[in-house]
Amino acid sequence: MKLEKQVTSLKLSKKLKKLGVLDMSVHAWVKHPSTKDYYLMRADKAMGRASLLAGNYGVYSAFTVAELGEMLPETNWQTYREKKGWILTDHQINIPIQKANTEASARAKMLIYLIENDLLKQGRLGK
Repeated sequence: MKLEKQVTSLKLSKKLKKLGVLDMSVHAWVKHPSTKDYYLMRADKAMGRASLLAGNYGVYSAFTVAELGEMLPETNWQTYREKKGWILTDHQINIPIQKANTEASARAKMLIYLIENDLLKQGRLGK
């Protein structure tokens, strides 16, 4: 499976950073300084995360399913795969289900919903 399908999309990664989620993932979306295109890389390789963040690069954490699972509150999350993607829900709490093309994106959308609606306790967030 391609790495792009195992991590949050660039769009969701940007949204999570804007909401204050700390840059702490193993992978990152990095803007190439000359082409301005984004590519995925291991953030602990090459120049290292500190160098990337200090340089003139656009860097956004590309969170994996496991990393997002650590950030979501402990509850009875259920993840379903269907023809057109993934669904994340918890039937015990009254929040909308989240749908996305990948499981990582479904989890990212849930995290975004929880943050935007002030339903997540502070802790792993940079606020």
